[in-house]
Amino acid sequence: EYIQIIEQDGRLSELKCCIDDINCIEREKVKSEEYVTKLIRESYAQISLVDVKKALDRDSTEQDQEKDTWISVMRTAIKAKGDRRAKAKRQRPLSEAWNRWREGQKKRYEAEDKSIRGREISFIPFAIELTVGCSGGCSFCGFSAGKLYQQERTYQQEERVYTEILKHIKALTGQDYGQCGILYWATDPMDQGEYEKYAMKFKDIMGALPCTTTALAEQNIEKLKQLIRLYKASKTEDYWKLRVSIRNEKAYRLLKSNLSKSEQAIIEINPQYGWLENTFAKAGRAYKGQTIEEQQLCGGTIACITGFEISLPLRRIRLITPCLADEVNKNGYRIIHEESFSSSLEFKEKLNSMLAAIDKPKLKLGDYIKPNIAETHHQLYCNKATRSILESLRPKGIGMRDLLIKNKDIPTVDIARELALLMQDGSIYIASNLANQVDKA
Repeated sequence: EYIQIIEQDGRLSELKCCIDDINCIEREKVKSEEYVTKLIRESYAQISLVDVKKALDRDSTEQDQEKDTWISVMRTAIKAKGDRRAKAKRQRPLSEAWNRWREGQKKRYEAEDKSIRGREISFIPFAIELTVGCSGGCSFCGFSAGKLYQQERTYQQEERVYTEILKHIKALTGQDYGQCGILYWATDPMDQGEYEKYAMKFKDIMGALPCTTTALAEQNIEKLKQLIRLYKASKTEDYWKLRVSIRNEKAYRLLKSNLSKSEQAIIEINPQYGWLENTFAKAGRAYKGQTIEEQQLCGGTIACITGFEISLPLRRIRLITPCLADEVNKNGYRIIHEESFSSSLEFKEKLNSMLAAIDKPKLKLGDYIKPNIAETHHQLYCNKATRSILESLRPKGIGMRDLLIKNKDIPTVDIARELALLMQDGSIYIASNLANQVDKA
């Protein structure tokens, strides 16, 4: 309905663009009615200040909505951003092992991070990186993305493996939850020259286009226009799933000057500058050793996956879960298992074994247990047995036998249970399980 009305009624496009202007221009200034009235008078002939107020009014009545359908649609579209995130959080994978582990991680993280950003973490199933690194170099990158490497393989060369990866994930997640997956992580979609082909294959298998977020839109106007046409043609709840992060006002004005109002109306624009910089999650490049209390004001991560981060070029799978950033996990997520694969068959085998291992962690008396969490974050655990176990690992780990001796006042079965839970949330690992993990970035 939103896309249909945009094509029929220019007022809706003007309304969307005016709201973008209010959010993106002169971010340091407090917006007044006088400011917005002047903005409308200079740039928008078909709408009024009253229209803008109605669109942004969360307390409108049903009677108002019936009188102004086009404004009602705008209001619904704004609300849908949060609804989509909440829907993703409610979804569950078909795999019982995955679901049990995910539910445990949701409960843990929601107890650790009470910030607004923390409540918005949606625990999506997977992200597939289509490049190695990112050309953006954003100062606020929550994942500390490295520099972009030259791409060597084409979509045609990757299509078969990529298709099989999506099909196997769908078999484990189901279509609805699978649609919550994304095709970027510490990368940017604009750096992948054939991104549209990957997105269309995603739709063929999952039933809908993936959410796409880029911080490089103003540098790739023609590619952005291609994506706008792709999402506009879809018309299956895909409006505003194309999202643009804006790094400064100059970038916004450049973007605005190269798009028609109806094109701009299809994308969600998120300013990432001005006073908003104080609200960035304290993770990645923004992590400067902040305390837990400081992190909980703005959020300690942007990592929204409780599942798999897959690098297609590197043929690498990581099982990850969000956490408050610390000195050990500065990017706001813990790597629980990491594997490489050389074929789609090996991908399936490795992914399945990782799920089985995290669902029922195995412990042996000869294991050597190492910490994967900073000492400053031990306080996140309220259980005395858990805290005692973590303290026993300082500074570089401990053998299972020594751990039992050091905690002889705690029943062995309780120690085993707590160790299993700590393995599931990535706070500890058995030394042999992550022998191939070299880079935590």
